[in-house]
Amino acid sequence: MAEELKRVTALGKQRGLAPEALAGLLDIDLGELDRLDRLPSLPTQIEQRLSEILGAPRYILASDSIKLRSIPKDYRTPGNKPELPTQASLNAIYRTYSAQTLVDLLSEHITLDSDFKTFRLDGEYPRPGTQLFSEVCDEVRRILGYRFSSARSLNDAYKLFALLRRNIETRGIYVITERLSDPSFRGFCAPRPVPVIYINTTSQPYRVRLFTLVHELVHILVHRGAIVDPLNHQSKLETFCNKIVASVLLPKANFSILLKRYASRTNAIELVDAVWRALPFSRYFLAIRIEEVDSGRPKFATSWLRAVGAASRSKRLAGATRLSDVQYGSNWH
Repeated sequence: MAEELKRVTALGKQRGLAPEALAGLLDIDLGELDRLDRLPSLPTQIEQRLSEILGAPRYILASDSIKLRSIPKDYRTPGNKPELPTQASLNAIYRTYSAQTLVDLLSEHITLDSDFKTFRLDGEYPRPGTQLFSEVCDEVRRILGYRFSSARSLNDAYKLFALLRRNIETRGIYVITERLSDPSFRGFCAPRPVPVIYINTTSQPYRVRLFTLVHELVHILVHRGAIVDPLNHQSKLETFCNKIVASVLLPKANFSILLKRYASRTNAIELVDAVWRALPFSRYFLAIRIEEVDSGRPKFATSWLRAVGAASRSKRLAGATRLSDVQYGSNWH
C-alpha cells in the first residue's frame, strides 16, 4: 500500500526530476520527502508548491491515480543547460499543460481538426538545399500563407503577427501570448496531444515575436518541444529551426533583390536601418540574414554589432563558431 502512495517521488520522476532535485525545490530533505510519499493526502502548502514545480493542477495531484506528461528533455534553462527551466517558464508550462489536460478530458466529446504535416528527423537536421529542408520550408509557408511580397507591402509587424497567428490557429495549432515577469525565454511549444505555441511577450516587440512565432511552429512540425533561449547556439535543433525561419521569412532570392537597392551603402548601421524600414523584422535578424545572403559582406553581422556598441553585451556569442548559430530573434529590435 505504501508503494501506491509513494506519489510525490513518482510525479517528480515523470517530470524528469530526481528525488534529490525535487526535495531541493520543495526546500525539504530526503527524509521529509519520504514522509510525504507515505501520506494519504498532502499538506495544502506542499500541494500548492508541488503544483507549481510540476506544472500540474492541484485537483490532479489530489487524485488517487496520477500520471503526468513528461516534460521533453529539450527544455533548457536560460544558460542552455539540460536542467530545470526557470520558475516563470515552469508556470507557463503549467498553464499550457492545464489547458491540454482539460482538452484531454473533453476529447471524447469534441472534434479537434488539424491541417498540417509533421516531419520525423530522427536527430538528423537537414541542411539548406536538401529536399527535406525544402519540404519543411514549404509546409511552414503553406500554414502561414506567407509571401515575402506580402511582408514588404504590409510592413507592419503587429498586423503581420496577427495574420500569421490567425492562419496558424486555422490549422489547429493554438497560440497563447502572455506577459511574464521573467524575460529569460521567448517562448515554447507543446506539440502533443494538442499543439500549443506559447509566447512570452515580455521584452519582445512584435518584430521579435514574429520570429518566435514561426520558430515555435517549426518545433511543432518536427514534434520537438523546446524553450527558446535568445542566445542558444549549442543546440542543433535550435539552429535548424532558425535556418528554416530565415529561409521562409527572408527567402534568399527575394532578399538578394532587395539588398541590391542598397548596394552602395557601406555603413553597416545605415544598411540595416534601411532594410529595417522596408521589412517588419528585427534588426538583429536582418543583420544576420544580410551576412548569409550577401557573400560580399563577410562577418557583416559582427561588424554591425560592434558598430552599434552591442558587442560588449554579447559576450555569450564568443562560443559560437558562426553568428548564424545564434538565435535570430534576439531582442535587438
